Amino acid sequence: WQDLTSGRVISGGSTLTMQVARLLDPHPKTFGGKIRQLWRALQLEWHLSKREILTLYLNRAPFGGTLQGIGAASWAYLGKSPANLSYSEAAMLAVLPQAPSRLRPDRWPERAEAARNKVLERMAVQGV
Repeated sequence: WQDLTSGRVISGGSTLTMQVARLLDPHPKTFGGKIRQLWRALQLEWHLSKREILTLYLNRAPFGGTLQGIGAASWAYLGKSPANLSYSEAAMLAVLPQAPSRLRPDRWPERAEAARNKVLERMAVQGV
């Protein structure tokens, strides 16, 4: 309702596929832009597997500054390949795309640590 009455997108709630659509083909945060994003997301769902969509996201998501993709972030922030990350390190990188400029571990280590801890707590509760 907020989105319709304001003429622009106010609240979040995008699926991973919709986030990939936005990363691949950015549009303004208007109702029309959201419709175009939805159309692109449907195209992705029709032509790609969930694994391929996740791979696109991991390779294109913003991780702060000019860093794009999990590989670049892993090397820049932790000095290692994503394949060599601990659960704790992976959890820290997992939260960065939510707010890359506010959670950058090189600038805001306390914020990044708190966000990482929240992810690890959720994983523990779910038995992961």
